[in-house]
Amino acid sequence: MTDVTIKTLAAERQTSVERLVQQFADAGIRKSADDSVSAQEKQTLIDHLNQKNSGPDKLTLQRKTRSTLNIPGTGGKSKSVQIEVRKKRTFVKRDPQEAERLAAEEQAQREAEEQARREAEESAKREAQQKAEREAAEQAKREAAEQAKREAAEKDKVSNQQDDMTKNAQAEKARREQEAAELKRKAEEEARRKLEEEARRVAEEARRMAEENKWTDNAEPTEDSSDYHVTTSQHARQAEDESDREVEGGRGRGRNAKAARPKKGNKHAESKADREEARAAVRGGKGGKRKGSSLQQGFQKPAQAVNRDVVIGETITVGELANKMAVKGSQVIKAMMKLGAMATINQVIDQETAQLVAEEMGHKVILRRENELEEAVMSDRDTGAAAEPRAPVVTIMVTLTTVKPLCWTTFVQRKWPLAKRAALPSTLVHTTLKLKTA
Repeated sequence: MTDVTIKTLAAERQTSVERLVQQFADAGIRKSADDSVSAQEKQTLIDHLNQKNSGPDKLTLQRKTRSTLNIPGTGGKSKSVQIEVRKKRTFVKRDPQEAERLAAEEQAQREAEEQARREAEESAKREAQQKAEREAAEQAKREAAEQAKREAAEKDKVSNQQDDMTKNAQAEKARREQEAAELKRKAEEEARRKLEEEARRVAEEARRMAEENKWTDNAEPTEDSSDYHVTTSQHARQAEDESDREVEGGRGRGRNAKAARPKKGNKHAESKADREEARAAVRGGKGGKRKGSSLQQGFQKPAQAVNRDVVIGETITVGELANKMAVKGSQVIKAMMKLGAMATINQVIDQETAQLVAEEMGHKVILRRENELEEAVMSDRDTGAAAEPRAPVVTIMVTLTTVKPLCWTTFVQRKWPLAKRAALPSTLVHTTLKLKTA
């Protein structure tokens, strides 16, 4: 391509020579109006102009919206108003270099923010840890102080309790001693009062009996006092008379020594018995001693409870358990009620319940089972001896009329050929048979 002049190029581009020279100057090429322009310089100018005139890519969007709005007017009529809404939005395509630069800046900003956030979190963690350590140390100090206070308070409380217990024990001891002294004094007063009442009663009875004896001696002068008997038995009367003679033998009183005779149909038996008891009381008050009657009951209540060995089976009734413990059935029922069980006198209870009740009442329990003998026999059979085989024992139970014609004759012929064939041998007890086994 041949070179062209500035004027020719200005005519082609439809611009003035001065403007074209200025454009070459902007592109870095110094030219005058008479200079020529090579193809390379021309291309450089075109690239410069294109780069200068080219801006960022833009996309413009326009939107128009029309609507009608009814507005109420005067007189009840509405008025329609046309509304037009226009929207315009332009999208600009950034330069790649600019976009990269902005992206790099955004990335750097995000990294800086992330770094700042991490540093803030680490700082917050360090502060929180330090704060937790300080709080833990303070809490430990507070707990130690509180523990010391509690221990001191506990020691004071224990000391106060011990002092209170000592004071209470002393007060309780003094109260018990005072109560014991009061009870002793009351018991002495009660015993003295009973002795005085007994003395007055004996004196009154003696006076009354003296009057009765006076009237009796006047009314029945021939009747001897030895004829008053408590019972109608002849042997008992003789024993009473002998006792009276031994007591009054050394006093010199004129008493008829004749033997006691049984009196039939005595109408004053009860009154005579009363007078006899009163006379015995008078004799005792005067210093005399009277032997007790041979008919007097000698039972004395035991001083303490009797513990027995109670044999209890697998089942037993409440009444049977009471009989074995020699107590009333009501006491057994009360003991069961204390243990939380309700039962009647004829109700059957198990062995465990009976054992608890008997032990609660202070008795020794011996448990028995129904098959105890069988278990003892079965336990004794395992002696550890060596077992040896023996012949089986076979028992044949048949009537005589059946045995004789069926098997007995054949058995005797084979075993005892010389035995009697008509009757059973009296010497036969058992026999051993040898059997052949396959």
